[in-house]
Amino acid sequence: MNMPMPASAAIAMAALLLLSVLSCVRIGYWQWRAGPTQRARHWRVALLLLLQPLLAGLLYLALFPPDIATRAGHMRVSTAHADAVQSSSRDTGAGEVRVALPEAGPDSAAKRFPDLASALRAYPGTSSISVVGDGLIARDRDGWQPLSLQLQVPPLPNGIDALQLPPALAAGGRFVVSGHASTRAAAVLQLRDPGGHLVDRQTLPRSGHFQLHGVARSTGRMLFELRLLDDKGQRIEQLPVPLQVLPYRQPRVLLLAGAANPELKYLRRWASDAGIDLQVRIDAGGGAQLGDATVRVDREGLKAFDLLIIDDRAWSQLGAGARAAINQAVSEGMGLLLRATAALTAAQRQQWQALGLPVTGNGAVIDRVRLAPDADMATTDDAANSAAQASSLSVRRLRLPSDDSVPLLAGDKGQVLAAWRAHGQGRVALWPLSDTFTLVLAGHGDRHARLWSEALSTLARVDKSQASAAANEPIWQGDRIALCQLGDDARITDPTGAATRLLIDPVTGTRRCAGYWPQQAGWHVLRQGKDEQALFVYPADSGTTLQRARVQQASAQLASLPAAAATAGAGKPQPGNPWPWWLAWLLLAALGWWFERSRFGRRLPQS
Repeated sequence: MNMPMPASAAIAMAALLLLSVLSCVRIGYWQWRAGPTQRARHWRVALLLLLQPLLAGLLYLALFPPDIATRAGHMRVSTAHADAVQSSSRDTGAGEVRVALPEAGPDSAAKRFPDLASALRAYPGTSSISVVGDGLIARDRDGWQPLSLQLQVPPLPNGIDALQLPPALAAGGRFVVSGHASTRAAAVLQLRDPGGHLVDRQTLPRSGHFQLHGVARSTGRMLFELRLLDDKGQRIEQLPVPLQVLPYRQPRVLLLAGAANPELKYLRRWASDAGIDLQVRIDAGGGAQLGDATVRVDREGLKAFDLLIIDDRAWSQLGAGARAAINQAVSEGMGLLLRATAALTAAQRQQWQALGLPVTGNGAVIDRVRLAPDADMATTDDAANSAAQASSLSVRRLRLPSDDSVPLLAGDKGQVLAAWRAHGQGRVALWPLSDTFTLVLAGHGDRHARLWSEALSTLARVDKSQASAAANEPIWQGDRIALCQLGDDARITDPTGAATRLLIDPVTGTRRCAGYWPQQAGWHVLRQGKDEQALFVYPADSGTTLQRARVQQASAQLASLPAAAATAGAGKPQPGNPWPWWLAWLLLAALGWWFERSRFGRRLPQS
């Protein structure tokens, strides 16, 4: 394929052609001015005229050497733990090059490079890559080119290969530590508090997924411990679990109901016991309202609340302006829980779909279901947990698409009873249960309180002073992380007290993100104005299995990207070497200088 000529090359070519023409004109003028007896012979003039375009052409080729066509090739890249891959899959094929990155072990057959980009520059015709070992670290994944990538990864050792850390929470709140572990035999996971006391334990299921629970009892920064034990009680791996517990802030909840009922009575009692600032407005019919008459359902009034709980009947009694205000408030971060207490009309389903809840079904059918076992009670009071599980609840048959909805409450058979979806900066939940108060009547008030506490903590507006600037994933010493939602005064302080100002990347736009490379393990504090957020950085030698798993997963994502289409057997053209053209131009110019001053072809004067 012919490439367009750069503007600089076109200008240079025009200038050299002009100089060549002027040189030819100069030679012709000298020949015309000379007398008949002094004019040079015709062959001398012809050589001098031919020399001018040749010099101009060589000079152009020296300035802009022609591209060299390369043949597409294959590169085999050795990374960390490449020696654990079977030797048969590491054999070098015909026509491929073999390179090794710094984290790879000794490999006498591979040429060492400081990074993948350097290797690709050294072998510009590369069209496909095979990565042997754990995969490409962040240094080599940045600026990835759309090349064909195949992976040959070794198996991971026994250990924790996925971990989701709990976000910052208020004192007294419940937190969850979840993840995945791989073992070749039976294993047990334990969560221990900073004093070493057992908080929760779980036998690792065949799926490898685990979920441990705990309660934040005091404020401050603390390190829990996650232990993976084999069937003999020996430690396979242990990891610290950082937790930042903030002072309790009283949530602000607005409850709108179309009629008084027992569900509201026990919901108000739970809010009072939990210290929640609950304001209630109940429509009693005939234009009469009970509860807090000063409640305003508009944009300004809803800014004062973290969560709005409203049933279908109260929703239908709102005007279009109030519904638009609720939609706007959710987009700005307020949580919304929609209670379905009766069969939904087509208009209600359409209005809820505008809030991000594409509900299927109308809820006319009511099922009796039992709740899933409570993970907190499973290790403390199995009898009470079984009794609470035996209590069945009424659930209307309404569903949300499972692809992007998150379960909020599950039944004993794993069925989703309530779920939520993100809408702007807030969350909207569908709650088709109408008689959770029966748990209290059956003597399971603690289960009723947990159920609603989890709903509140999941859906309520996130306090901006407590929002995490980084994902709730482990951070390792020396790794680059991205911190987002930053202000212009954002600074981060490492464990030694050294402060670093964070420079926001303008490319991130409204996300306002900056990169940070922690060089010290321990707690790092991000400060923005009066707000503080703590980030725990793991030592570089901790969580080896987890680090390797993350590299393998990130490399697998690159391998799944489509490769750019390439011409069969052809690589990317590369600029040629200019020095041979400079040497040719220099030799021809020297020859022309000598020939122009020599007497060859000149007419000798008559004596």
